[in-house]
Amino acid sequence: MKILVINSGSSSVKFKLFQHGKKLQELASGMIDSIGTPHCTFIYKTQENTNQLPHKTRTNRQAIKTIIRHLISENLIKNHKDIAIVGHRVVHGGDKLTAPTLINKNVIKEIAKLTTLAPLHNNANLKSITNSIKLIKQARHVAIFDTAFHQTMPEVAYRYAIPTEYLEKHKIRRYGFHGTSHSYVIKEAIKLLKNKSAKIISCHLGNGSSITAYHKKVLDTTMGFGPLEGIPMGTRSGTIDPTIILHLSETLKMPTSKIKNLLNNESGLKALSELSSDMRLIHQAATKGDQKAQFAIKYLAYRCALQIAGYIAILGGVDAITFTAGIGRNAYYLRQEIFQNLKIFGITLSPTANKNCQQLISKKTSTAKVFIIPTDEELEIANQSLQLIKSLKK
Repeated sequence: MKILVINSGSSSVKFKLFQHGKKLQELASGMIDSIGTPHCTFIYKTQENTNQLPHKTRTNRQAIKTIIRHLISENLIKNHKDIAIVGHRVVHGGDKLTAPTLINKNVIKEIAKLTTLAPLHNNANLKSITNSIKLIKQARHVAIFDTAFHQTMPEVAYRYAIPTEYLEKHKIRRYGFHGTSHSYVIKEAIKLLKNKSAKIISCHLGNGSSITAYHKKVLDTTMGFGPLEGIPMGTRSGTIDPTIILHLSETLKMPTSKIKNLLNNESGLKALSELSSDMRLIHQAATKGDQKAQFAIKYLAYRCALQIAGYIAILGGVDAITFTAGIGRNAYYLRQEIFQNLKIFGITLSPTANKNCQQLISKKTSTAKVFIIPTDEELEIANQSLQLIKSLKK
């Protein structure tokens, strides 16, 4: 049985193809990026090789067609009928779509309703779903929601302190995101710890970032109603005083569209460093004495430490702290700065293991283990999709 996982952005389509035997084996992966632009590229990886080439893909439908054609040309499938399951990443499932879900017309309608909550993400996800169903008709299509993993949060964590009618009528509450990534990483940490009851803090730090507190279930997470809340990110502000938005609108007469762009695309590390949203470039500048770059790193570390400290309190201690995604895995200098702020808890890093980005980076004397665990959202989506289809056959 072959499972195709599709993870679409506004101008990209990522994919992985898995073979299901005793366990899931990755056969191929890749991405078509900058769709509809002159810079469109197709990156394609198999066990044998990696290719990157320019491509004239103009639409999401063409991208999915291209992926299927390449899988056939590599003899990984005979035709589209070889694909039994297609797992789709969907960013926002709201309060109704809270588990892996077999896609039908009603599910598509529900995802469409939620586009106002995640307009860039859910619209892109919907395009891929509708195009994939047309192109891979015989497959079972499954939606895996980024918000689903966090739906175990208690009311004290998911509610905002606003009148109840906004929760009940308009579903304004904290949902959380990066659920598929946090789910995968936490499962891997539990395996490493050999403890299903472990108290874990999962840090997904990339262009988008969030931190999650877990003990047998998710207890809290930093992102909220949308993926703008929480710690500062590549170009997103993270949590700010709502009064600032009122001030921008009422006093500075800034249109809503400009406020959205400011907070989503012109803030975060990009604004603090006045250089880039790319942590690698910020670090290069910081090592050369750029004070704004140095401050951006210090600021992010400070905010991460505040969240981690708060979650240690909520969990009543912590067994492991995990780091994943581009910044989480690679920015040893950021991790070093974070734990400088957490000395009081006795969590200490091995300088050598941390700089070398080894799996276990904490000292033997540390009160909690600190792991670097590469995330694999596509594998998690494939696994969850497979488990759903198996359960439907029982």
